[in-house]
Amino acid sequence: MKRILPFVILCVLTLLLAGLFACSDRDAVPANSGTITDPTSEEYDPTLDPEPHEEKKLILYLGDSIGEGLAGPSPLSERENYAFYGVVGNINGYEFYDRAVTGYTSSDLAAFVMREDDGVNRVKTLLSTADIIHISILGNDFLNSNHREMFLRLAEDNYDLIAARQIVAKENLEKIFARIRELNPNAVIIIQTLYNPAGEDCPLISARTAAQLSQRGVEPQDYHELMDKMIVSINRILTDYLEEHTEVDASGKEIAPFELVDVYSAFEEVYRSDYTRWRSYFCDDGIHTRSEGHALIAECLQTKLTALGLAENSALTRYKEIRCAQLDRLYASIEGKDAARSSISSATSFRAVTERYFDSIKGYVPHYDTQPTRKGEHFKETKVFTLTYLTLGGTELIKYVDAKNATITFSPDGSYALYIPVSELLVAIATTLLENGGIDLADYAYLDYAPMYFTDIAPGVEKDDLLGVIRALKEWYLLEIDGLDIESEALKEICDHYRESGEIILKGEGLIAKTVALKSTGTYVLEKVSGLDGKEYTAIYVNNQVGSGEPFIRYTYSEDTYFEDVRMTIDVIDLEVEGTIEKEWE
Repeated sequence: MKRILPFVILCVLTLLLAGLFACSDRDAVPANSGTITDPTSEEYDPTLDPEPHEEKKLILYLGDSIGEGLAGPSPLSERENYAFYGVVGNINGYEFYDRAVTGYTSSDLAAFVMREDDGVNRVKTLLSTADIIHISILGNDFLNSNHREMFLRLAEDNYDLIAARQIVAKENLEKIFARIRELNPNAVIIIQTLYNPAGEDCPLISARTAAQLSQRGVEPQDYHELMDKMIVSINRILTDYLEEHTEVDASGKEIAPFELVDVYSAFEEVYRSDYTRWRSYFCDDGIHTRSEGHALIAECLQTKLTALGLAENSALTRYKEIRCAQLDRLYASIEGKDAARSSISSATSFRAVTERYFDSIKGYVPHYDTQPTRKGEHFKETKVFTLTYLTLGGTELIKYVDAKNATITFSPDGSYALYIPVSELLVAIATTLLENGGIDLADYAYLDYAPMYFTDIAPGVEKDDLLGVIRALKEWYLLEIDGLDIESEALKEICDHYRESGEIILKGEGLIAKTVALKSTGTYVLEKVSGLDGKEYTAIYVNNQVGSGEPFIRYTYSEDTYFEDVRMTIDVIDLEVEGTIEKEWE
């Protein structure tokens, strides 16, 4: 089955991820209407109208999923105001870019910093011109493979696996810092320590591992201490590196290779003083931080930037404004909103703003009444690009597409649509399988993790409500499977079975039409960006979110005498999409 239906399964998952960053169009401000700039208006969003600065500092974020901020912020269309990279970037008025990639190890990052510019992603350019480079890394070096065996060894105070991976991680750090310093000797490099996410119900410890740990005298109440052995060992890589590579100049001043942000201690403080709040910091996967956890990381980073003289003096005021704007935008009708707004505005510390905001929205479901959209340029005429290239994880998928009708469309009113119909042959095969035994999605292991994020992706929807998630993807993120009958009895039975068993088995007559397509819609703006060599690129930023940063979905647009082309890549799922328009010529 995996050989027969790779596109039907994999491309669905791909566009689910890609579509998560669209903003709902319910009562939305038209894409070309500009921003709400009246600060007295409850619809005003200060992140869309930043204060003027004589010289914006550029901060570049590198590393893993913690830095990328995909898992945790909810709804994901608010990612830039919830993930720590966006919070820090927005409140300081920085020019900021996030190039962190979920799943990256130190080896991956060492390879990443060697990249040349590739269209609007401009890795080399950003590395070379950044004032501040922030790195979140090392967690995946230790948790990506066989962490079960590592836990069992740590229970016996055996650090062999840890020590072996420490050696590799240190070698990779050498490569990373050498490359950054080669390109940018003056950038301030900041690295954050890892936090300890393990509680008594740690999802990283399976039932089997728990039983084996119990035999070694480690019970659930000991999991945090057990994980601490790993986390402290990982963080020691950074402290040891600092000690070994800090130099002293002629005046006796210490010159450190990077600045260390102690995220670990901040989380431990909350763990020991307010366990309930600490537990709420984490997603159901037991690793990634939800929005309030990101706010704590942002606070730690902001404290360091302030100590270095790199923070904006008005940052706390702007942080209050951002949280108040979110209240007005997402929670306009909740009880006590005005009192919460007043309480946030009177706070005197970053932590107080955070806690007052998240306490005020606890138990409420966010809802967009008006979704602000930044002003931007659009194409003067409709551009319909024919899909010419589609790969996922290095696998070519274009042959499974109805290529004649697969399109990427940008319209003069600022609307965008990606439409990828499945080939007729595959639809026929899928229909036969659906009506004769079905398709068990358990064959695709990565689906095991998806339900952990359902409640974050679709606020207010229970994680076992598959139909609710499908509807939320369309309503919140403008993503749908065109040709899937969401009102059919077949889909209802699939969703009921999932609720009872946790298995997603696609089957039944009438589930899909003769034409099936993945459809993702939203808005876009055009911007010119420059590379290190002076080359200018045209960026198409899709689904501009709130905030002043760069959207997750980015196309590079180019044209010559004969063709117009667009290209989009997403590193986290190794996705490449290309489209072309053949010009008319004599």
